[in-house]
Amino acid sequence: MLNRSRRWIASLFSGGLRRQAFFHLALTILIASAIILLGASATLSNIRERDRQLQQNQLREHYNTVLPRLESAWSTAAMQAQSRIEYLRILEQPDTLAFSRLTAYLNAQWALSEFSNLLVLDAHNQVIFHHGSESVSLKDLFGEQSEWIYVPQFRQLYRVFQLPVWLGERGAGRLVLFKSLSNSTLREMLVPDAFLQLSYHGQLVARSDAMPPPADANTLHIELPWPSLQAGRAEGKGTVLEIYRGMGEQLSYANFIPQTMGAIALLAALIWLTVGRWLARTARRIETLGKGAHLYAAGKDLETLVAELKPAHHRADEIGATAVAFERMMEAIQNRAREQQYYLETLALLEEAVIELSVEGVILRASPGWNKIVHREEGVGQSIFSEIHSEDVELVKAQLMALFSGEKQQVTLRFRLRPRGVATHEIWVECQLLPNASRNGRVTGIRGVLRDITQTYLNERQITHMALHDALTELPNRILLEDRIRNALSIAERNQHLVGVCFIDLDNFKVINDTLGHKAGDRLLVAFAERLRAGLRGGDTLARWGGDEFVLLLPDMQSMRAIRSVTDKIIESLQSPLMLDGNETRVTFSMGAAVYPHDGMEIELLFSQAEVT
Repeated sequence: MLNRSRRWIASLFSGGLRRQAFFHLALTILIASAIILLGASATLSNIRERDRQLQQNQLREHYNTVLPRLESAWSTAAMQAQSRIEYLRILEQPDTLAFSRLTAYLNAQWALSEFSNLLVLDAHNQVIFHHGSESVSLKDLFGEQSEWIYVPQFRQLYRVFQLPVWLGERGAGRLVLFKSLSNSTLREMLVPDAFLQLSYHGQLVARSDAMPPPADANTLHIELPWPSLQAGRAEGKGTVLEIYRGMGEQLSYANFIPQTMGAIALLAALIWLTVGRWLARTARRIETLGKGAHLYAAGKDLETLVAELKPAHHRADEIGATAVAFERMMEAIQNRAREQQYYLETLALLEEAVIELSVEGVILRASPGWNKIVHREEGVGQSIFSEIHSEDVELVKAQLMALFSGEKQQVTLRFRLRPRGVATHEIWVECQLLPNASRNGRVTGIRGVLRDITQTYLNERQITHMALHDALTELPNRILLEDRIRNALSIAERNQHLVGVCFIDLDNFKVINDTLGHKAGDRLLVAFAERLRAGLRGGDTLARWGGDEFVLLLPDMQSMRAIRSVTDKIIESLQSPLMLDGNETRVTFSMGAAVYPHDGMEIELLFSQAEVT
């Protein structure tokens, strides 16, 4: 009985093509049904988990964006408050008058402020003024390095912002502003169907709603530490924002599995009804292809092959495509010589040059485009290195050597040609080269395509220059200036040298524009820039910052005396009047300077120090 079963199974696998196909089809449907059914459950679980992870990541990314933006807005508001107080110079007056005027100012402005309380500290960190309903308690809890303060008696958390402020005769002090975080603050940060909760070192501080959502499998829960804008400060880690949000409806197993089973059953029925007839027709068409292949091997003509392959063209599928391929193969052999001739004629029309080189760099073959590029009647037999600019020969040799050695399989490079006759500019070409390899893998030559890119190269240089220089004065702009400052700071750090950054702006330039006109103002800026540039060293950089502002970069300075010497020379050079439209024009200017590393280690800090100095 066992041997009979084995023979029956063996007959299924070794019978005719149609018999084998039906058996494999039935077996495939059975196995596929089991795999699909088992995989449906895993797929649904993965879909649900990916959906949960996606929603959680989106929620996290949203609040990872909202919190720094909120911190930045508060910090900006704090700096604006400090700027308004310093601008009014209230704190530079005697104590009694200063504090009474500051109180009146704050009473008038505080309703529109982000901050509920304020402290002013002197140079000895002593509180000399406080304002706000909780400021008495806050001044006792405030610490010099505090970013957060929690007042247990009010159950209130404050975000602390400290800024320097000038106190007149008392010297430099600090302005401390307190931003309270409350339930309304969280409600302003809400997204639909969400609940927010803020805690400080485990102590609940605020909630967006009185009742939190249920903590179940359909609720997302994320904890985010409140970010700190000061690099290296870890104090904000104690302030945690918790986000809860419901996931909504998800696809259930009760709906997914029955639908999958129904689809499997329908698919199996359709396959049984349609594939049988198709397999029979396909077998007959494959036999036709076999006969056609034998005819092709026997060397029959194209007409005989087309007649034999006619049944295979019944459908426009792979079998029909194979029949067409047989026919086209014989056509290709007959037309190959003619196509080669078309190819050579087409190459003669192209602006690009197609060349083939020997191992020594001798030009073995070249299209007419090569002669147009090098302006020579006949270039075959010449060394390509005789046509290349002397400064680029080593570059091309190195790339060819990489192809010959097998280190590279393709090379794209640009180089200049050797100038011939009277040329107004250098000729730049771009080429792509490939190795010619024999059957054993040895490189026997190089082939490639070259084209003249001189105009493209000149356009790129012009665009690069325009992107990095001011259109009016031709001085470096901010982008190029910042790049050179970074290089100067890096070199100064290695060599322990100084770097000077000077801000220079014309006084009353708006008056000049209004009285003489904008064109005269532009000519004045150009003349002013030329006078400044004339007194600089070779390595110094003068850039136009914008409007009537200029920035002077003094790299690799040995001492403060050397920096003063350069700035004194510039000031002296600007004492004499400028020539504007044939008339002498005297201008005054303001200059501020900052020195690396005394006034700062970063570019932004040096700029800000130079602007206020």
